[in-house]
Amino acid sequence: MTEDELELLGERAATDARRAVCPPLEKELASLKERVYAAGRSTLPADVTLKVTGTTVQWANMDREVSHTQMSSMYILSAVFLVLLPIIFKSWILGAIGVFINSVPMLITFGLMGLLNIKINIATALVGGVAVGSTMDSTIFFINRVRLARAEGMTVVEAVDHALLTIGDGIIMTSVILAGGFACLATSSFLPTSNFGGLVTLSILVALYMDILVNPILLRLVGSAEACAAGRQLDSSALRKGAQ
Repeated sequence: MTEDELELLGERAATDARRAVCPPLEKELASLKERVYAAGRSTLPADVTLKVTGTTVQWANMDREVSHTQMSSMYILSAVFLVLLPIIFKSWILGAIGVFINSVPMLITFGLMGLLNIKINIATALVGGVAVGSTMDSTIFFINRVRLARAEGMTVVEAVDHALLTIGDGIIMTSVILAGGFACLATSSFLPTSNFGGLVTLSILVALYMDILVNPILLRLVGSAEACAAGRQLDSSALRKGAQ
């Protein structure tokens, strides 16, 4: 290989390196690799093996794996809650409500990440797990308190009001404290930490809205539907007995 060929290959590599100062996305990385390999095939001898390495490639590969891990963890988390919550509440309907209440904050947060073009990195990949872990207990406490009140003989409305009066203040205070703590991270000058703090804060506040406003409405609707179904069943039984 002549000196001119080596210099040309070095210039091409330097150009690609300058373009890759910021870690590329997966598709951009594949395109960069293909260009480097094409330059190597046209310039290097056949017995020379070319391999693309470096910090930029390492970070790009790491971001790709983090993204895949984030999606896999959310699928596993959803499946676990779909199984555990009905067991905890002893009701598939209440379990589905619990999953829905905690899914909406995550969907809104991930949708906002896409809207604002916030990439998944090592920091933002933790948003889902941290936010769900911080807010799921409030949902469990609220629904379980309603279920226990119903078991004591209260009506649906009375049970929901009882839950709001007994643990509503605690849910609000806990959520506000958590949101305030994570909001401090949003003031960081380090962008991944700032994004992490802001997204988790958003998830906690949306979860608070779902727990205090939406959850009671759903529980009342479900309880009213169950009461109507039970009433119709009693009426049918009475009519059958009267006919006999």
